[in-house]
Amino acid sequence: MQHIGRALAPLAGAALALGLAATPAMAHAKYDHSGPAAGATVSAAPSTVTVVFGEEPSVTQSTLMVFDANGARVDASDGKVDTSDPDRKTMKVSLKSGLGDGVYTVKYHTVTEDDHGVVDGSFGFGVNAAVPAAQAKPSESESGGDEGAAATGPGQLPNSGEDPRPAPALPLLAGVALAAVGVGLRWRGAPRHQRS
Repeated sequence: MQHIGRALAPLAGAALALGLAATPAMAHAKYDHSGPAAGATVSAAPSTVTVVFGEEPSVTQSTLMVFDANGARVDASDGKVDTSDPDRKTMKVSLKSGLGDGVYTVKYHTVTEDDHGVVDGSFGFGVNAAVPAAQAKPSESESGGDEGAAATGPGQLPNSGEDPRPAPALPLLAGVALAAVGVGLRWRGAPRHQRS
């Protein structure tokens, strides 16, 4: 049994090194669907905009806002995660009453609780107006850190950039060290005439 353990130790160490060296896929709260839908034209201004994401956005760090064609904010500053949604993947924001015809832009900033993945996105919908092709589908940029979220207030959308965190070298080194120990044990347990 000890001989089998010596034989498998280098393989286990190598597998651990490869597994830990792989960068984990970050779960970002990206656009899934919305009401009104991205690019949709509706006949009357809605009272709320609802956006559903693929992952749960942070209740405290995620924002949802709506702007008119002139860049004026037309929501009631109450964009938040809908806590009545059991999956907590939905955000809602109320719109001001009396909105006229035109194209409106929905902007969102989502941060996921588990890995602080950040997504900044936007899409358009029209009220008795066609949505330009550039706004008809969600446009998103993502990053792995929430440094921008900490630097801005809840009414602002921070710029997203590259993930500034260094790659995790310690797990890789631990896996390589384990593999080396396994090779050493295997070599030490081999008969002298098989050592090279």
